[in-house]
Amino acid sequence: MAECPFKLNDQLCDEMNIDSAGIITPSEDEHGKLRPEFLPGCPRINLNDPNMGAYLTKELLTPELNEFEPYLWLVAKQDGTHISSLTEQIVRGRNIIITEKPSLHLVWAHNRIFIKPLPLYLLSRPFWDYYLLSDKSPIARSSQQDILQAANGLLRSYSFLVQHESDFAIATDEKVRLVPREISYTKFAQLTRLLEGINNKDVSPRFHFGELRLTRLNFWYKVFLLGFNYSKVDWQYSAYMARFYAPILFIFAIFSVVLAAMQVNLAVDDSQPIAVRNAYRGFSNFTLHFILVVMAFLLVILIIMVLRELIFAISDLIQKKRRNI
Repeated sequence: MAECPFKLNDQLCDEMNIDSAGIITPSEDEHGKLRPEFLPGCPRINLNDPNMGAYLTKELLTPELNEFEPYLWLVAKQDGTHISSLTEQIVRGRNIIITEKPSLHLVWAHNRIFIKPLPLYLLSRPFWDYYLLSDKSPIARSSQQDILQAANGLLRSYSFLVQHESDFAIATDEKVRLVPREISYTKFAQLTRLLEGINNKDVSPRFHFGELRLTRLNFWYKVFLLGFNYSKVDWQYSAYMARFYAPILFIFAIFSVVLAAMQVNLAVDDSQPIAVRNAYRGFSNFTLHFILVVMAFLLVILIIMVLRELIFAISDLIQKKRRNI
């Protein structure tokens, strides 16, 4: 069974305690006053909210990706550590987009990557001990394990997203706020050192993989008839239709050149000198053959790229199965 990946001395949020009766309570602040009775970072959720299980399920679980996990090897590298740091994301030209949907965490498309901010309550040891491990928790025992594994996966992902102080500066920037600003880099680095050691067996199936490419995810989602797409890439019809302009114009250009070459061939008059006729027909035939060669070349390149990625994915899958034997 999965456990909390850090000890009480390593926690970065001390806003909760567990009393002698084993019940979660707010801790005292620096002035000796009790803090408000809500989940740290979530003023709308009371500590004793009977719907705590439903709230955490919505905030942390990824049921669609867990169900799709047997096919995720077609989408991404089968390695939960395959996550680039925040500075590396910028080097790759990706904008960091904040999302509260756990299903979009570490999903990227074109120049964007979606990242879910780290909930403050996950950095509290009493939160884990009471809600996810205790029999007195308001969360059903059947749901505790799922939530615990999802929380482990989210925490582990941050050990790869934030590897340097420059990554931490990005994570705590006012425009991003992925990590609470009151936490120091030294303490966070000490915690993430522990989080790196979380095993795959202790995280939900989605976190057996790292970053996921949204375009591939949408493609295979259709192939396996799980839905029209996993998530939209473009939210405006104009942006969606713009993706088809280039291929449509390319096809029209090809047909225009082919038709023009055929017209030249048909328009050659037998009354013209033989040298002129041969030149017209020769150039027309050359154009048609050149178009065929270009189309064949592009098709071969496409097939090679698809086969290359498929072979890599299959070999990676075989290696993963061998490691698990």
